[in-house]
Amino acid sequence: MRTRLHNLGRHPYLPTLALQEQLREQVRMRPEGPAHLVLVEHDPPVITLGRRTRAEHFLVKAEQLRARGVELHASARGGAMTWHGPGQIAAYPILRLSEKRSLRAHIRGMEEAVIATLAQFGVCAQRLPGLTGVWVNGEKIAAIGVAVSHWIAWHGLALNVNPSLDAFRWFIPCGIEDKGVTSLARCLGCDLRVEEAKPVLAANLAKALELDLEITEPPAGAPPDPPRRHETLPGAPLVSRHVQSIGGFPHRNTRASSPPTANVARQSAPLPPRPRMPPWLRRPIPPAGDAAEVRAVLAELKLPTVCVEARCPNIHECFGRRTATFMILGDLCTRSCRFCSVARGRPLPPREEEPAALAEACARLRLRHVVITSVARDD
Repeated sequence: MRTRLHNLGRHPYLPTLALQEQLREQVRMRPEGPAHLVLVEHDPPVITLGRRTRAEHFLVKAEQLRARGVELHASARGGAMTWHGPGQIAAYPILRLSEKRSLRAHIRGMEEAVIATLAQFGVCAQRLPGLTGVWVNGEKIAAIGVAVSHWIAWHGLALNVNPSLDAFRWFIPCGIEDKGVTSLARCLGCDLRVEEAKPVLAANLAKALELDLEITEPPAGAPPDPPRRHETLPGAPLVSRHVQSIGGFPHRNTRASSPPTANVARQSAPLPPRPRMPPWLRRPIPPAGDAAEVRAVLAELKLPTVCVEARCPNIHECFGRRTATFMILGDLCTRSCRFCSVARGRPLPPREEEPAALAEACARLRLRHVVITSVARDD
């Protein structure tokens, strides 16, 4: 599965969450598009509250956590509370599930990737019956929590490389009272940098989840995307009440309601009847069979199109007519046009087989004319 790797380094939690949501929507809107793998070391530290978080999982009050510089945020993932911060790798695979790639297999694949990573450092890790995650001598070294929306899996795993384990004393990690927490550095008895473990974990995730990784970086000089405001996640109201009950803070909607200023008589006046649109104004949707065939051909030959990458609203109509606008020389653009949805990044080497694949697609779709465009490449 073609997958774009986003290595964020140290990055705050909420902007990373906004990026996850954006990438999840891209995967949902582009069935033929790539999956994504986000690697990040969250800074400042944060405690995320999964859907199974309960008030008794807190061992200190929220004010004490904030005084220590720790953020608290509700999360749509499964599981209870966990900590993210410096010294820990958070890996978020964002991909489409299917009958062959079930949620259970996805979680087991992430566990297998962590076990293989630790084995390369000489640490023997295992699963525990009835529990999710990876363990070393009965102590959790990697937590896993996944959310699924429209068959798209997001969130992921957190591997303790060399974090301060004191943070896990402030709450009951993952809601499991009789298990401790450990780290790779503690198992090895020496210091270890996140940068040493990150490429090993990425390679093992690629193998376990069958990902074909492509490194994605913003072009030099491009401004970063502005973080989106995050209001509320599914399941947040219940968790927020738990946080509030121990002195914490719920999610708040800061938009104040404006007093009505319209004239009351004007509001009560009946609206004129809506005119009926002529029948020729409504275009019938083309048969889905032709569109599905076009999607299948493009996916098989790994051919990007402007239709998919730019999120064209008329994509179904064009695909239904067995045509598309092909986009050659990759699907990463070095420009950052505000009006365009094509992904930006450092261009990959052109595929040698792309001309033959394009010709084959034209023949199989029986096209009488072909429209070809290209991304901008500064190389």
